[in-house]
Amino acid sequence: MKNLQRTALLLALLCLLSTARAQDPDFHIYLCFGQSNMEGQGTIEAQDRTVDSRFRILQAVNCSGQTAANWRMATPPLSRCNTGIGPADNFGRTMVASLPSHIRVGVVHVAVAGCKIELFDKHNYASYVNSLSSNEQWMRNIINEYGGNPYARLVELAKIAQRDGVIKGILMHQGESNTNDNQWAVKVRGVYTNLLTDLGLSASEVPLLAGQVVDAGQGGLTAGMNTTINALPNTIPTAHVISSSGCTAVSDRLHFTTAGYRLLGERYAQKMLSLLTIDNEVPPRITSDLSNTVVVEHEALKLSIAASGPELSYQWYRNNQEIPGATGNELNIPAIDASYNGSTFKVVIINPHGRVESKTITVTVTDFAGVKIMKTPSPVTIDGQIEAIWDLATEYELQNRLMTVDNNHDLSARVRVLYDDTQLYFLYDVTDDITLAASSNFWENDGIEIYIDGNNDKASAYDANDFQFVIRYDASQILEGHNKPVTGIRAASALTGTGYIVEAAVPWSAIGVSPAEGKLLGMDFHVNDSDNRLRDGKITWFAREDVSYSNPSAFGPAILGSDVITGIGMQPAASWHLYPNPANDHIVLETAPGSGPLHVRLHGYSGQLIRELLTENDRTLLNLPKDPGIYYLIISNTHGQIMTEKIVKIP
Repeated sequence: MKNLQRTALLLALLCLLSTARAQDPDFHIYLCFGQSNMEGQGTIEAQDRTVDSRFRILQAVNCSGQTAANWRMATPPLSRCNTGIGPADNFGRTMVASLPSHIRVGVVHVAVAGCKIELFDKHNYASYVNSLSSNEQWMRNIINEYGGNPYARLVELAKIAQRDGVIKGILMHQGESNTNDNQWAVKVRGVYTNLLTDLGLSASEVPLLAGQVVDAGQGGLTAGMNTTINALPNTIPTAHVISSSGCTAVSDRLHFTTAGYRLLGERYAQKMLSLLTIDNEVPPRITSDLSNTVVVEHEALKLSIAASGPELSYQWYRNNQEIPGATGNELNIPAIDASYNGSTFKVVIINPHGRVESKTITVTVTDFAGVKIMKTPSPVTIDGQIEAIWDLATEYELQNRLMTVDNNHDLSARVRVLYDDTQLYFLYDVTDDITLAASSNFWENDGIEIYIDGNNDKASAYDANDFQFVIRYDASQILEGHNKPVTGIRAASALTGTGYIVEAAVPWSAIGVSPAEGKLLGMDFHVNDSDNRLRDGKITWFAREDVSYSNPSAFGPAILGSDVITGIGMQPAASWHLYPNPANDHIVLETAPGSGPLHVRLHGYSGQLIRELLTENDRTLLNLPKDPGIYYLIISNTHGQIMTEKIVKIP
């Protein structure tokens, strides 16, 4: 039994140590509780809506766009959804303005208008709530927003806050409802002591700051309570009284004006600042480290790290090499290719007092999920025929059925795309058991649709860069769905035994795009089916809803490659031998004696040419790039035979 007890104690200590390590000592937390003046009754003005990002609040209740128990920037209201400015607002603003820039301030805020201090008595709160008079029943609605127990909600949120930061003080504004209560100080001591105990805090490290009510100078209705508040340090030695002198009040003489709340909050902060000991000679400390990341090829790689400490500077590394210019807490590489697969990243953070290094993480690059459009070595003849050049393009099957499609014989299609310096080329191979174009509405006839977003900005409405080209199945009609010109666009078709083929060429000039390797486009392919005079079927490549005609954000992604390298699967000639694969530093190409020179090109995963050579003997060593990833080797001989081989470069 003793061993079990020791084990349980050890586990508990380990949990506590783990929690402590997770805390950021430079994130200072303050608990705020009380009644209506702590709740905040001041009008929120324009100047109150601009808040330093270092001032945070742990949301206490669910509001629109604000989920309870989550940190957010401390824009008012802080207490609940429809409250106003209170002392906590300017307290936090003054604190972050006065503290070193590496220190953040967070508040945990629970307040109930009209309540006595008894509501925060953890043992007797229920009897107090049950004793509310008929004129006080409105208070129950506020209490219920805190789960029926405001003290418990305050402790619950405080424990969440302790995972992220360190509680430095407790702010209270309460007393109006306890006027003439000579036991008030003792009751406050009970609440304070319970908070310290339940949260594992020490009174010597976590003082209590208690604000005065509206004073006699402002005609305060309960100004006499200030005499009791002023005596609070006699009962609680670590309590400090915050003066309300000069804090203007509204006409009810119970609540402060917005300006009065600002002054009172500033005084809370001034007192707290006088009690704090700030160590500015602290080394950097990582509060949120890096983690292994998966990124889709051609998308942005975004890494960030959070650290505390004064005068921080950063240096990012890839594969243990400095990344020039990467000297902030965030790293953003706009478009990565497969060469980044397996790359390691880390960041070193320094200040005048020390140095800390992040975890070294690995980035995994997954295949680009969109259309890869390779550059054709020669123009495509637009004649409705599938020439050999189309074998070099990747084929995309249209698998999304948006309307009634009985089966693949009723409607199915495959699309290929190529490009050159002047044109985008499309090939639609459509299976359609009934071809019909009997509607006066062009979109309701059998035919294809080509959707293009020239800058892939994913706008929700069409602009000058977005196009919907609709081509009838027999290529007799080419229209743009938003009345844009179709000048220069060509199409040809041919009926097949199972449907039809449409070839189309769209000039880059028609869509305002200058082609370049790595250029990202928005794109989708649709086919319409009209079996009964009106459209009754539709299939798409990317869109899952029929909204592309009005919403370009429904398009899929596409990218321009640099050269045609998609003939993967062709087997090498028997006289050629390539090894090792996967490879570390180099690969060896061996050929049969007398087979003649070979033209060898090494391409990156996206098609970019990396190096090119002509073999001079029967054994050629080809050095690989230093970055791990996927590469392609294209080998051709003097007889026109071509082999394309996928190469895996390992670290």
